[in-house]
Amino acid sequence: MLVQLDIENIAVIERASIEFNNGVNVITGETGAGKSLLINSLNMALGCRASKDLIREGADAAKVSAIFFCPEITSLLEENDIEPDDGNIVLSRKLYRDGRNVCHINGSAVNVSLLRTVGEKLVVIHGQHDSSALLDTTTHIHFLDSFAKNTDLLNSYRETYRELRSSLSTLEKYNSDEVSRRNETDYLTYQAEEIEKAALYPEEEDDLTAKKNVLENSEALSKYARNAVSLLSGDSGIKDMLYDLKRNLEKLSDIDSSTSPHFQKAEEIYYEAEELA
Repeated sequence: MLVQLDIENIAVIERASIEFNNGVNVITGETGAGKSLLINSLNMALGCRASKDLIREGADAAKVSAIFFCPEITSLLEENDIEPDDGNIVLSRKLYRDGRNVCHINGSAVNVSLLRTVGEKLVVIHGQHDSSALLDTTTHIHFLDSFAKNTDLLNSYRETYRELRSSLSTLEKYNSDEVSRRNETDYLTYQAEEIEKAALYPEEEDDLTAKKNVLENSEALSKYARNAVSLLSGDSGIKDMLYDLKRNLEKLSDIDSSTSPHFQKAEEIYYEAEELA
């Protein structure tokens, strides 16, 4: 039930506070007395669309607070991390001229959407020719529960349902972890197989570095190799001079056999130069 309605800076109302009693409460008055302002203020607290035109002239913001007693929606509050207060529910909303809204439920900051969701569970407003709650099939179960007076059974069911959802969430987490572990195992197995196929060895990095150095200096290697070949085998190269040396020492040894070792040494050096070339 609605216990109290506090209004600040709504239209012509600067400040007003209304308390309601158990049973039927009737507000009467002639046209223009402000009855519709009370409904508009209550709607604002319930999260309904509110125009900044409602803000009293000269004020920067309008504020409405509504206090309810309704233990039946305690579970809805808990599901949205709102602290219950023994069945007491305080909805408050402050509307600024720039369109900003600041909403609270039991002191916890909430958005307008959640304020409206909770408000729909607390109040049904009937016009002269409508009864939207009776036409809304989602509300029928609440009428049935209220008629059956099965609050204890309903609370027991809700608690069991929360435990089931928690268990299913835990199971899903464990299953997800198992899938993650399998995926990680498959990935590591693949990596190990790739490493094994690569046939790596301890000195491979040094060998690859040496090969890289060769490839990076291929032009210089070609240049020095050509120069070396030219010095060995080119015109007036070392090999030709060693050949002439060998021939001269051969003739010398033919005349003087004691010089034969020199000829043999020169011949050996010549063939080594030819192999080097």
